[in-house]
Amino acid sequence: MEPHDNDVLITGVATATSLGVNNAELMQRLVDKQFGLTSIGGTDAGLDIANVGLIDRGHPCFTEIRKRGVPEFLPQVLIHTIKDLIEDAGIEDELRGLDETPIILGSCYGSTPNYQRLFSVFKDKNKSGLALRVVEEELYSLKFREDATTRKMQDFFGLRFAKLVVGAQCASSITAISLACSMIRNGAAGLVLVGAFDLFEAFTYTMAREQGLVDADVCKPFDKRHAGVNFADGVGFLVLESRKHCQHRGHSKVYGLIKSCSVGSYPEPGIRAPTFKGIVSTIESAMEDARLRPADFDLISAHANGLPDMDRNECISLLRVFGKLAKEIPIVSYVSNVGYSFAGSGMIDIAVALNCMRESRVIAPLFPESPMDAFSDFNFATGDHQHRNIDHILKIKLSFNGTTGALVISRFPQGE
Repeated sequence: MEPHDNDVLITGVATATSLGVNNAELMQRLVDKQFGLTSIGGTDAGLDIANVGLIDRGHPCFTEIRKRGVPEFLPQVLIHTIKDLIEDAGIEDELRGLDETPIILGSCYGSTPNYQRLFSVFKDKNKSGLALRVVEEELYSLKFREDATTRKMQDFFGLRFAKLVVGAQCASSITAISLACSMIRNGAAGLVLVGAFDLFEAFTYTMAREQGLVDADVCKPFDKRHAGVNFADGVGFLVLESRKHCQHRGHSKVYGLIKSCSVGSYPEPGIRAPTFKGIVSTIESAMEDARLRPADFDLISAHANGLPDMDRNECISLLRVFGKLAKEIPIVSYVSNVGYSFAGSGMIDIAVALNCMRESRVIAPLFPESPMDAFSDFNFATGDHQHRNIDHILKIKLSFNGTTGALVISRFPQGE
């Protein structure tokens, strides 16, 4: 793989999930095949991270959720995760030398003016199915917005943060990454913090149950018994930076290389999922930009949230793109382990995939136990963990409104 000045490197990773407050805990508990949710069906709204990861471990700032609810909890979760991120990437001194640190956040249930404007952009483009790069210029006109959450983070770190909230529903993670990559490749920033999160309140569960989105049992992605999602709070962050910037600060730990990122909008009338043709188009666009063929991929990190329509369309798409290779390339989803945190799930999945690449190991998910009949011969990687060299990863994210995202991550060559 030839180095290129436009390469975007992943140099820091941090998560907070129902299985742990950091990546090490998350990965160990996935290896141990643990189940993270404190309840099924959302009776403990906003407490998944706090109950399992933090309150029981004596982190007093996280007990605030019991007193004040999710809105007050959010800044504390982000502060905790960003603190881990800064330490992991070794960028504290770097950030203090900047006038402003760009942060791009993806969230399914944002409510800022930027969120509303961004959503209207996607809504206007829905019928044409244009990829995100076609409307990037319009998205760039959005201004970074300071709000109460940003101010609390600034007060804690003593840094000035600029923030942009991206609202592409469940695909917000890859949309946010796409925007961050564009900023870096266009020279607007050498380093960007990019994250995605969702913390759920009671009304969200009520709305989802009324719409038939919640499984009363453990979520079973790609399983013939799948009946919906299990909600869970989740936060994930990456540090993205240019190769030149990374070399200049002398940083040696690189998790992976973002080869391409494609986002489109392909709603299918009558169901809560993108069309399979739209998913295929987005995946093929990402592969073409990365100059990779289906046979080059070693791991597929699927969206796979347990909703029957969405699972089916994703599997049809994978069959169209990969053909018989879908029987060989591991296809994984860890929603059964950690729950589904909408926008946050994308970043959490990426963190797990990057760890699989570093460890040359595919961690076995809990489901499917009984794959959908038409796709029963796919390699869903259940059972034992698989030792496998992983050079190229495809990450897929889908949303109810038809937004689709495909991200290609490659191994960073050692010694560079």
